[in-house]
Amino acid sequence: MTQNQFFKKQIKNILIVYRNNSPGIIHIVNQAEKWLEKHKIHTHTFSQSSLSNNPSIHSDIDLVLVLGGDGTYLKAVQCTPDHSVPFLGINMGSFGFLTVHRQELIIHCLESTLQGKMVLEERSLIDASLITKEEQTFLALNDVVIERGSFSQLINISITIQDQDIYSVTADGVIISSPTGSTAYNLAAGGPILHPQVNSFAITPICSHSLTNRPVIVPDTYEMFFRINNEKQSAFLTIDGQKMAKMSKEQSVKIKKSTMKHRTLRQVEHNDFLLLKDKLKFSQ
Repeated sequence: MTQNQFFKKQIKNILIVYRNNSPGIIHIVNQAEKWLEKHKIHTHTFSQSSLSNNPSIHSDIDLVLVLGGDGTYLKAVQCTPDHSVPFLGINMGSFGFLTVHRQELIIHCLESTLQGKMVLEERSLIDASLITKEEQTFLALNDVVIERGSFSQLINISITIQDQDIYSVTADGVIISSPTGSTAYNLAAGGPILHPQVNSFAITPICSHSLTNRPVIVPDTYEMFFRINNEKQSAFLTIDGQKMAKMSKEQSVKIKKSTMKHRTLRQVEHNDFLLLKDKLKFSQ
């Protein structure tokens, strides 16, 4: 069994990101701010909707506190300049694999963090490059999706792994998921559940036209390319639920494991299998 690694660092600055429409959220944010102020910790607070491209988000943040759901968490990941900063997710609804800690435990989790009693977990990130004449590079925690969007026709996508043409799939699209994202869109599309510490990617077709096109698990040391085969077709490249670019036959998407890691805090008693039972009624 892997020995727990605890987060032990003096915290001076915390970025707080909250979901706008959560009931009573402003009261909870104020409560957290006042508690942190008493402990001489400076806070930078943003709503999810005001977070994008905000120049006020500095790189000297020691911790990101997310109050919301997994969508809020993913938005904060995309907008935080320093990806080595750990995240503490507090769930403000009924569902959350990234925001795992219950709302009533917010102060307890903050106390445990300051006392060095929270476990630090590292999660894989995906590098996705849209290749044309130049490369546009994106970073994903959950998944990269190539999807037909509003177009009526299925799209035909060829998949190359380690310079070998593996197969083509005709479908609504394809999901390339990290272990962290395996319980998100990947799971809804019939893909496999991966433990967060597994070193792999899941490739899952979305509503494939063929029963033989099944999800595939590949080592995350592999480099993969995805291309649209039909010049009359196009697709959208979506990163962690956000549409980033339109894609045509002249372009390809290169996928590989990022050299960076996402860091998240968990209570000592946290168990990923129990989380599955709690959130998805796994094996019940």
